[in-house]
Amino acid sequence: MSDAGSGGSYEIELPYFGYEVRVRAYHHIPVSVGLDVNDPTETVDFELDPTLANILVLSDGVTKGETVKVDKTGAVLATLAGPAEDAKSASQLAVDLVALGYDVVEETAAASDPGTWLSYDFIVSASGDNTSPVADATYRASLESYVASGGKLLLEGGEVAYDAQSYPGYPTFAANVCHVLDWTHDSSGNLVPYATTHPVLTTPNTIGTIAFTYVGYGDEDAGLPTADATAVSVWSSYPTDAGLIVYDDTPHPASGQIVFWMFDYLAAGTGRVDLLENTVVYLMAFETPPDGSISGRVCLEGEGDHSGITVTVTPGGDVDYTDAAGMYEIEGLYDGTYTVTATKSGWSVNQESGVVVSGGLPTTGVDMMLYAVAEYQHCESPNVAIPDNSTVGVYDTLTFPESLVMGDVEVYVRIKHTFIGDLVMTLTSPEGTVVRLHNKGGGGADSLVGWYDSTLVVSGPGALADFIGEDASGEWQLWVSDQASYDVGTLKSWCVKASGGAPTGVDEGEVETPSSYVLRGARPNPFNPVTSVVYGSPQAGAVRVAVYSVAGREVKVLVDGTVGAGYHEVVWDGRDGSGAPMASGVYFIRMDAPGYQGSVKAVLLK
Repeated sequence: MSDAGSGGSYEIELPYFGYEVRVRAYHHIPVSVGLDVNDPTETVDFELDPTLANILVLSDGVTKGETVKVDKTGAVLATLAGPAEDAKSASQLAVDLVALGYDVVEETAAASDPGTWLSYDFIVSASGDNTSPVADATYRASLESYVASGGKLLLEGGEVAYDAQSYPGYPTFAANVCHVLDWTHDSSGNLVPYATTHPVLTTPNTIGTIAFTYVGYGDEDAGLPTADATAVSVWSSYPTDAGLIVYDDTPHPASGQIVFWMFDYLAAGTGRVDLLENTVVYLMAFETPPDGSISGRVCLEGEGDHSGITVTVTPGGDVDYTDAAGMYEIEGLYDGTYTVTATKSGWSVNQESGVVVSGGLPTTGVDMMLYAVAEYQHCESPNVAIPDNSTVGVYDTLTFPESLVMGDVEVYVRIKHTFIGDLVMTLTSPEGTVVRLHNKGGGGADSLVGWYDSTLVVSGPGALADFIGEDASGEWQLWVSDQASYDVGTLKSWCVKASGGAPTGVDEGEVETPSSYVLRGARPNPFNPVTSVVYGSPQAGAVRVAVYSVAGREVKVLVDGTVGAGYHEVVWDGRDGSGAPMASGVYFIRMDAPGYQGSVKAVLLK
């Protein structure tokens, strides 16, 4: 970053070598130059010209003229009327971008030089209704290289997700450029807001439902985002399946790296230009330099030396390692909400989610304990029929008696069914976390057998990693629903295998007084009628502990005053401040203390 206080000066220490220097600034045309460092000091100055944005639109309209549409196994799904028409969306996108005030260069994907792409603020890969999009392997590889180098991208096309997920040679493109886990449908209805507060839907325009005219396969795709991406809009006919996906390579909420429109721009009705403007503003939004930090202490139960524990924050993946006292600090973080994960071989994994960095200030006291690893597995064999074409589906529960903080979870299922593409399946943990294991994928396969996440892949929303840090003990629930007609099946058996350490709480060997404020998980959880949490204070002082609903409404204050140094326990009886019993559901118990705020989830089941 150049120094605003000294006229834009900068200094980078480099060994003698040949380099490419890329200079970018908000609302200015980027500059890229070659530089050989041969002397102890090289002085290179830059002057960037202003623009709203300098955009390259690439027309991927050349087709292979395929005449059939096939699934992933090669089976023919349908015969096309003839060679697909060239995409026309690129020209309209360029016209609309110019009308919005942007500088635009339009080229064909085949003729464009990828070496020039990083000189633009971002590029648009426009496939429109092309039913053989991104068919050229060199073009796909160039797009992968471009985004790997940090380039920003608007990816558009109504058949891109399908081809990326269906043909050999595309998997890395699907994962690294599209950020699509699976394709699900073609004709899917209208585009409906899903992540309603996302900047792509709110800034500067408020985006509502956008009507679509579906003519053929190239008009719209529906699919599932990868775990590192976000579904911003979904389809009216399939409200869990994405039509617009965003990949954000930093935690900063104002801007991301890739926006994937899984549709032909020309098939969209009123509102498409507003969505285009929002997308450009989002890709071009200035991200303030990161200057926040997260720190704390991670200990190994019963050990005197706590060094060598790996502490990772996500998103971003920044890492630090604990010293002998267990202390760590990760700096250079954007304002945002993070998950902090602590790992060491032979010990349980622990993590704290919902850790907030705000205002560039340090977030301290994110403490954890790791325990010697234990592993348990429990199974059920319900052998129950799955109702055909029923959103009610079938439920089965499994009791996990051992109490341990989960560091890893695997789930086994054995389902016999004549068309698993009809099935939706979710798993709910004892603490109420829900993960969708299967979402109508797999087509006409006649069974669903294996372990998630080794032989089977979690469809999402959610991932098995969402269970990390929770207590495994209690009732697990599996739900399976067949949501289309004419196929039947049976839930034969399922298992949960969890590994981790001792339950969260004040355990033998833990220090009597914590080095910083700490809030432990609710126990039991789920609960009825009472649960408790343990909290710790490094010194005598003011502490407030209160229960909140998922909507953020304060339900009951449990502690509000001065407490002594050490660990304390407080009980919630499932009632509000007036003594009225609360309904079943998810609640949050939050602790506020000087320089500290933390919360844990509690599930009330009646």
